[in-house]
Amino acid sequence: MKKMCAILLAAIPVFLLSVFLALPAALAAGATSVTVDGVTLTASVPYLEKGSTVATVSQPASGMYSYFDAATSTLTLKDTVINTPSRFIATVLGAPYDSHSLINAEGDLTLILNGTNELYYHQNEWFAVFGVAVNGALTVDGSGSLSIQISNTAEVDTEFHGFTTGNLTIHSGTLNVALNSNYISTAFSADGSVLITGGDITLDASGTYNATGILNIDGVFRMTGGKISATSTAMEPWNFCMYARQVQLEGGQGRFIATNAEDDGTALYLSGVQQTYSGGTFVFSGTGLAMVYAGLSGNASFAVSNGNVYVSRYASGSGMSLWTSDADGALVYSRQNHSDFKYVQFGGTRLAEMPQTGDSATPWLWLGIAAVAVAGIAVLIIILHKKKTGR
Repeated sequence: MKKMCAILLAAIPVFLLSVFLALPAALAAGATSVTVDGVTLTASVPYLEKGSTVATVSQPASGMYSYFDAATSTLTLKDTVINTPSRFIATVLGAPYDSHSLINAEGDLTLILNGTNELYYHQNEWFAVFGVAVNGALTVDGSGSLSIQISNTAEVDTEFHGFTTGNLTIHSGTLNVALNSNYISTAFSADGSVLITGGDITLDASGTYNATGILNIDGVFRMTGGKISATSTAMEPWNFCMYARQVQLEGGQGRFIATNAEDDGTALYLSGVQQTYSGGTFVFSGTGLAMVYAGLSGNASFAVSNGNVYVSRYASGSGMSLWTSDADGALVYSRQNHSDFKYVQFGGTRLAEMPQTGDSATPWLWLGIAAVAVAGIAVLIIILHKKKTGR
């Protein structure tokens, strides 16, 4: 518990920063150009073939390319690979951030995924690298997939983001974001709000100092459909799988897991008071705590209008029980209302109870093995006795 208090105290500067700096994302005009793989695409030269360094007017015969429609501010990725970042001043927490990104745009952008696409960069440099950076709203759609993999091998402080944007909306597509930094990793970073209506999303953020699956300090995270599995792993206590002002869980499936070496990972870190759940299945699991409220006063609470809520004092969900009210314990840890739940599940069905010893195997398996062993010994004794008596 002392460690959690230390985390809350350490988070005060970030909480105040969200109040004063992270203003709501301003309305931006549609992007008139986009830089992909170090090459700028415009209305006059909208195509970039996979592996090329020159934008072209016409569609490449290979069928593998990036295409920008300036009239609709839409970037389409079709079976392409992008691995060259370019310098870009991104907006993070309402402030300019000098970085490099594999895809970047000024203004609102729609990203369409067709086929299999990959963004990767394995660096040995000091600068921050973002996968997709948009100073405006970003909407993701399409039937294809996008993999973003960024890592570093240098012993320098580097910061990685998979997506950095104002408002982030995901309607469809398969997204896989894997980041590994010796400093800070953030899979999704949105200054505005996050809306997920569909798609299949996997987020894996790993950082020595801090790792966050979704950073949405001043916005609303709303999910009405789709599936998301997010994991954050860090060596230091700054490990939040999701940091949001408000969450609205209305449908779909979500699993948010935070782990670190000090057992201080927090699955859901909240800067707002009122949260809601009305549908879908969502699991929040942290080696420290499942959910924490960052406010200096008051408590955060969930308005549950549908389905059951299950809780456990084990991050694995072992021994989970049905939660009905704060009389069963507070769902969210705060300074005024302590909680020791490391696992909170909204909706779904109650998982089979697991032994609380840390062994994930069912105890009946071991009882069965023991019974077989005892029976075997009994048979052996009988055989030896018959041999000895000559019968």
